[in-house]
Parts: sequence; structure tokens; C-alpha cells
Amino acid sequence: MAAFDGMLILDGSGIPPSGGAFLLDREAPVSERKVVDGDWTAEVREGGQYVLARGGTVANYEDARDQALWAAQRGLDLLCISGAADLSIVGVEDEHITWWREQNEAILRVTSVATISATVGAKVTVTDSLGNVRPDPPRPQAVWHESFRFFRLAQVTNDLFDAFRNLYLALESVLSSIAPPIAKGEWEGDWFRRALGEAQKLVDLSPFAPPGAADSLSSIYDDLYVNTRNAVFHAKSTRPHLLPHEWPERAAVVSSLRRLSRLYLKLVDAHLQLRRPSSGFYASGFKLMTQHLDKSLVIHVTDDETPVGPDTATINPGGGRVVSLATRAAPELDQPFVRYFIGQSLVSQLAELTHIGRIVTTGDDAVPLTAGILQGSLTLDFLDHFEAQMGLRLRNTQQPRVLYSQ
Repeated sequence: MAAFDGMLILDGSGIPPSGGAFLLDREAPVSERKVVDGDWTAEVREGGQYVLARGGTVANYEDARDQALWAAQRGLDLLCISGAADLSIVGVEDEHITWWREQNEAILRVTSVATISATVGAKVTVTDSLGNVRPDPPRPQAVWHESFRFFRLAQVTNDLFDAFRNLYLALESVLSSIAPPIAKGEWEGDWFRRALGEAQKLVDLSPFAPPGAADSLSSIYDDLYVNTRNAVFHAKSTRPHLLPHEWPERAAVVSSLRRLSRLYLKLVDAHLQLRRPSSGFYASGFKLMTQHLDKSLVIHVTDDETPVGPDTATINPGGGRVVSLATRAAPELDQPFVRYFIGQSLVSQLAELTHIGRIVTTGDDAVPLTAGILQGSLTLDFLDHFEAQMGLRLRNTQQPRVLYSQ
């Protein structure tokens, strides 16, 4: 049978042919399965660190990922409310397993993303007419502002929706210094629009509006206040709202978060005279840096489970068996600052492996570039195709945070 972390994927019977598995923030204290809306089940195993969801008959990776995550989150909600376990999915963008049936063949894909942190620094030296170096002028003393607290909390949380809420409050705080709310008779949305109008006298708003916006102020108002802030801050069933930890909602919130954080920091600079360093690579620069991997990167799988270390120089340091996958660049999956590659194989060609324990990428010199260990053993019986989707992500460490594990 095909199984992961001791939980069934396929066994050739009537088990639903699609599903997914997602990493948990801690080991499950119980073994339990919950039925979600009749068609899906979500399962955890005592001592395991994944939640596995099965159900439906989806026919592609994206639908399998989205629907399995939908079921897994609801299963965890049921576990929590029943008092069985309080668990959370982490790193959903960075690590998950999905499977589905396409043209009557069962396909399983392991997705993993490795993040590279980069800092770009530059120092400008000023000299006088004689070539003597002029000392840097003293930096002004930073004066504390309440908005800084909200901004810091947005940088240290692991939850995307918490980050948006705190960043919005940071913007609200600095805007209230620029345009104090009228004590009575001014609705929240009216004040926010008016405050943006006052802020527009300090900074050009156009860089912070959604792409293609004809009216920057109105577009920012709709993007941050109407479409995202209201949907994140409210949960009434009769009003539009965004449910935390749902996959489709993440992209929209991240997009608004990027513009929100940049607008906040620009207003801090203009209104409070405090500038936060923000150097970094452009997305086009990262793509150029990794372009050579399009032809040289190879994905390998092994039943070796040796922990990943900084000095690992071989694919299988513990001597496990290795199979190299047919690998291609996957530009259709690329995102800004993320490059994807897919390795593929018939499951029959992996028969010499007892299980999948470690997935490794190598470059031109065959030295490992990235390596990941599955926390649970993965076996592939009753599956036809195996795929590994490996991503390389660049994180500019001096830019406001946009990567969150939850």
C-alpha cells in the first residue's frame, strides 16, 4: 500500500484517490480521524507530525493541494473543539505532499522550498576637494511612536493574518498622527480615505496602489480597507470575510501586505523622519542569478534518512540507495523571488528504494544544493508516478517580512 507517516494513502481498494499531507507545529498527542462534510477525512497519528486528508476525485496538483488543505484545516478545527488536540499546520507553502488521479493514473508529488537569505550592503564615502574623507553626519535620535509596536509584532509573528492585522494597525496609527480622526460623526472608512488624502501631500501614493490603478488613493482605499482589512478583521457570515490559513486567501493577503508595509515605512520616513534600511535584490536579479540551474539542476531521491547538515557533501551520506529524477525547470509555477523545478519518475523505476526518506538537489558540480528529510516514511505502492517539486526562494533580510509559516 502507499502510506505516509503510518497513515494510508492508497491500497487499491475504495480509498479516495486524492489527498494531501501537511506538517504540524508539534507531534500529535492522539491518533484520530475526523469526517469533514462527508466526502473528506482528516487524520493524525499519535507521535506523528503530519495531518493527512483524503477525499474527492480531483485531477490536478493545485486542486488536490487546495482541497486537501481545506479538509485538513477543518479536521484540526474539529480535533480542537472536541478537546482531542490543539494543532496547527506550519510551512504550508514550503512543505506538503499531494496526490491525485489524472487520466486514470495515480500521481503523488512532494513539494519542498528552500529559502536563501540575502543581505545587500553598500557604504558611500564622501571626500572634500583635497580627498579627505568626511565623517558621516550624526544620525538623528529615533523618537518612539506607537505604530512601531504594531510594526514589530508584524515582523515577529509566524501567522500571516496576524501580521496583516498588526501592519494595518501600524498604518492606522501613523495616519492618525497625520490626520487625527474627528471626535464625532466620522465613519471609520471616511476617516481612512481622508487620512490617505492628507498622506498624499507627503508622499506619492502611486507606488503603493495595486497594478494598473487609475486613481491611486481610491485603489489603495479599496485594496487595504474595503477588500482586505474588513475581510480580515470581521467574521460575520453575512459579510465577505477571509478565513485564516486557507490557501486561496493567502496570495491575496500577501499581495496587500507587501503594499501595506512599504506604504507604512514610507510614511514613517516622511512624517517621523526615520528611515529603515531596505536594501535587497530585485526579483529579476534573482532569476538571472539562478538561470544557469535551468539546465544543470537535478533532483534525486534516496531512502537515506541521515539528518541534513551544513557540511553534507553527498546525496546519501548514510549510504542509502539513490535514484535521479528526470528534472526540468517549471516556469509555470515560478513566483517573484521563487524558482521551481520538477523531477518525475515512474514509481516502477523507484523499486530499489525501500521508501522515500530524503530529497536532494544538485547543480553543475553534483554537490548538494538543497536537501530535505521527510519527517515520516513515504511508500509508493499502488501509485503510478512520483514527482518532486523543489523550490528555491530568495529572502531579502532587510525588507519587511512577507514569509510566514502559518
